[in-house]
Amino acid sequence: MNKQNEEWGSALFGGNLMKKLMDQPAGILVVLWGWAQFLNYFRYYFVRQFSFSFITCKTLEYLTNGLMVLALLYTLNYLYVHRILLKQQVTKSLLTIWIGWLMVLVFINLIQHNVMGHIVFEMQHTLFMLLTAYAILTTGSMIRSRWMWIGGVLFALLALGASYTTLKNQMALEAIGWMVGFVIPGHILMRRK
Repeated sequence: MNKQNEEWGSALFGGNLMKKLMDQPAGILVVLWGWAQFLNYFRYYFVRQFSFSFITCKTLEYLTNGLMVLALLYTLNYLYVHRILLKQQVTKSLLTIWIGWLMVLVFINLIQHNVMGHIVFEMQHTLFMLLTAYAILTTGSMIRSRWMWIGGVLFALLALGASYTTLKNQMALEAIGWMVGFVIPGHILMRRK
């Protein structure tokens, strides 16, 4: 057993898991959100690609939604514990980018519904993917992560490809986008620190 596994095992069973999680570098948030988003979009694709019972579909939905809530709670707690990070200009800028991203996603829904009288999910989702690609690209530039920047470009190309396919397949492409845009660069960030 390697040293890192021993540390995590003793942290888990010794009751110090939360302290161990809070001691992680900020890249943990990129990894956490990347995996949460990847699993959420992959679940959407997976349950529509294969036939599952209603209970199985709902269970998977509740698990991925629960993971999103846990990611949000962990992020808020991490930012509270490391509130010194909130005084740094780059952190303020990143928060502005991602809060703005969330607001734009909501307003796209409202505007599309007001203008068209309904939401065209295939169009809406490709716009969401494009805006997410931009946010990832900008984040990669700000934190000087070449891999995240490349992931943002790949995410944008996946958004373009998604515009030619159905909503189900768009979800699979978005899952891949979160993997290449957040999960892989996040793990590389974690290795650097």
